[in-house]
Amino acid sequence: MRKLDTLWKCNDNEKKAVLLRVKQTAQENEIAITGCARSVLHALQEHLGLGNEEVIRGLAPFAGGAARTGSLCGALIGGIVGIGLAYAPSTLKGALEMRGYVQSMDLAGILFDRFKEKFGAVDCREIQHLIWGRSWNLRDQREREDYLQPEFHDKCGDIAGEVAMQAAEIILDNAGQ
Repeated sequence: MRKLDTLWKCNDNEKKAVLLRVKQTAQENEIAITGCARSVLHALQEHLGLGNEEVIRGLAPFAGGAARTGSLCGALIGGIVGIGLAYAPSTLKGALEMRGYVQSMDLAGILFDRFKEKFGAVDCREIQHLIWGRSWNLRDQREREDYLQPEFHDKCGDIAGEVAMQAAEIILDNAGQ
């Protein structure tokens, strides 16, 4: 039985405690490994029982906005993947008609909208600009080294924590339905 199968029955205090643990784990992961998509999904995996090490490994190239391009935020990608693991069907056959497919798309859309509202953008490069008034070319080693200094990069830990917590809340609020 997955952790999620029992967690959806938890009371409000237990849910708050789980959400805080998810947030803290994602923050700590991001600061330690600088891989936002993996950091978020690992926190969801650890506390909700979603995914496995292969999925975590597959998310490695999504840091820095998909292969360090500054595109869609990797933390958001990790949260969306977590929602997909919780709700999407495990087969491709007829997936478009399956309730889980539609539900996973709807719930991922909620996360996407919350993210955009909270951070003002969904692309890594734009988020950097909104926070620091500039962005870094993360494909350039010198700029990447500059960006990875704690005074800049630690904010990504905050973003990863927030996304992981929001994704977990969406998952738990809709579990068992």
